[in-house]
Amino acid sequence: MKIDRILFWDIIFILIFGLLMVLSSLGGFIMFSNNFLMGSEKFIKQLVVAFMGFLAMLGLSKVDYRVIRSWVRPIFIIAVLLLGAVLVIGGGLGGVKRWLSLGPINFQPSELAKYALVLFLASAYEKKRDEIDNIAVRIKYFYTPIAIVIGLIVVEPNFGTAFVISLISLTMLFVMGFDVKELGALVLLALTVLTVEIIATPYARMRVAGFLNLKGAKASGTQSMYSIFAIGSGRLFGLGLGGGMTKLFFLPRAYTDFIFSVIGEELGFIGAFLMIVAYIVLIVRGMKIAKMSKDTFAFLASYGITITVAYYVIFNILIALKLFPVTGLPLPFVSVGGSSLMITLSAMGVLLSISKSGEDIRSENDFYSFRRNGRTYFPGTTAG
Repeated sequence: MKIDRILFWDIIFILIFGLLMVLSSLGGFIMFSNNFLMGSEKFIKQLVVAFMGFLAMLGLSKVDYRVIRSWVRPIFIIAVLLLGAVLVIGGGLGGVKRWLSLGPINFQPSELAKYALVLFLASAYEKKRDEIDNIAVRIKYFYTPIAIVIGLIVVEPNFGTAFVISLISLTMLFVMGFDVKELGALVLLALTVLTVEIIATPYARMRVAGFLNLKGAKASGTQSMYSIFAIGSGRLFGLGLGGGMTKLFFLPRAYTDFIFSVIGEELGFIGAFLMIVAYIVLIVRGMKIAKMSKDTFAFLASYGITITVAYYVIFNILIALKLFPVTGLPLPFVSVGGSSLMITLSAMGVLLSISKSGEDIRSENDFYSFRRNGRTYFPGTTAG
């Protein structure tokens, strides 16, 4: 069986597009550095990680997804241990602990944890779907793993990532057929805890205040306003690749969370629209792979990986447009960040592996993610 070629080439397109924008967004560093190599250090690192991630994607795409399924539990345990380790020996800015330093390499465990949790939930449902009405099973195999991952990330603190992982988990549980009232109660609990933590954390409180344009939130609000100015100045066709001013330190760290602003400024509406279309193609192909999957694990794994990318794209763009508080969520394949790029490309390898196995399934099958009578239909199952 062959991998989904449309998805494969779409990923390559986004990756190359992203590397070009990273190089352009680092123009200020290159311009004011003593030499080109020193100024382009971040781009060189991103290029190396992109190459390594591409190899990882190719390698995983050739592995049978059923073999990958047998790795899920140890990968999840490793991810949780790394999340715990970062709280003890991790580093970051302003007292925040999000990174593990391994010599010249900085690794962000939460990037691994989000996909590890998706695969763990998919595997757990496949094994325990006949016992899902048992509250003890739901707590042990679903709610507890989710709470552990989100809890450790909140303690870092990293509220943006915790929020998106919560949303991913909620979506997957909904698709699995969990009771809506029960999920609603969990949402209220999670929002309450998250609100208390944000109020108790000065930088997070300031970001929310900046989003709401409250008094005393100048710095955070200014960052978002510069982002909107940059996107607006691009108009239809943009100022040209390399022609923007945002990267000249008007917008701090534009090469990470606000790289969409650079795209809008330099390539205009046309360039931003083209990038969004590329992401839509990825999401549509991912959903099709889920639809064509042979079993429950393949469906949930491909669905979960796809919505993870989708949520990150959506919230990154909303942040750039000042429609959501600044939370430090990267734009997949594009924002500078070795951990995000490497892990996301690896997840695409898993998705491509699943795409091979479902090639012979007929497309007239219903899309099993649609809930009917309160439950979900999956390959090889009947309604609950």
